[in-house]
Amino acid sequence: MKFSVSLLLTLIAAVTANEGLEVDDGEAVYVKLKATFQRKDLSGNTVGGSLLSVACERDLASSKICQNFDTDIVDLVNQQINKEFEASYYYMGLSSFFSRDDVALNGFAKFFKKASDEEREHGMKLMDYLNRRGAQVRLHNIKHPTHFRNDNMDGLKAVNEALKLEKLVNQYLLTLHKKAQDVNDPHLTDFLESHYLEEQVESIKQLGDFSTKLRRLTSGTDSEGVGIHMFDKELESM
Repeated sequence: MKFSVSLLLTLIAAVTANEGLEVDDGEAVYVKLKATFQRKDLSGNTVGGSLLSVACERDLASSKICQNFDTDIVDLVNQQINKEFEASYYYMGLSSFFSRDDVALNGFAKFFKKASDEEREHGMKLMDYLNRRGAQVRLHNIKHPTHFRNDNMDGLKAVNEALKLEKLVNQYLLTLHKKAQDVNDPHLTDFLESHYLEEQVESIKQLGDFSTKLRRLTSGTDSEGVGIHMFDKELESM
């Protein structure tokens, strides 16, 4: 629905005239407009929140486009951004480990470098989404990876840790999707379904397959053997 400038000015003037407010008091005008535009059923009864979402009040001063975006959901999206960047940081650490001259598994290094880039892109895409919805991005500290020690890592362990991480990130996304459904935010649910949920399923399946192959090739032991190098070559060719 599009509003002309003249119509909006008329609405504001009508509200301020009735309520005795100053026209330049933007926040007060918003509050009165919000009260004026309550959703009504066919009998004229109020059935829910206002068309100007209460959830956007926190970002009211800087955004003219925020609508139907629950404050708690915005916080969860910001937390998800942090989880995506944490995953990217972790995968970058794995890539660096496998690039070492005393490890020299370039296929694993390439795979985890790509995974790191993808997770970072996921975080940036969510940041862009918040901006397009009129909410504010609030970045948090990225935790130092504590899942592994460099002297106690091999290909199978790395894949299994990555599988755990992808399932954890997927659970956060599913929780966010459920919360978006609960507050009736179809924009966010569609966005998550289109750009995240299916990709998470594919990543989990891929890592699960990798884990099974590596167990067969290495007999579930370590990275010292022909099997791990065969698999590394397979990753390098992907």
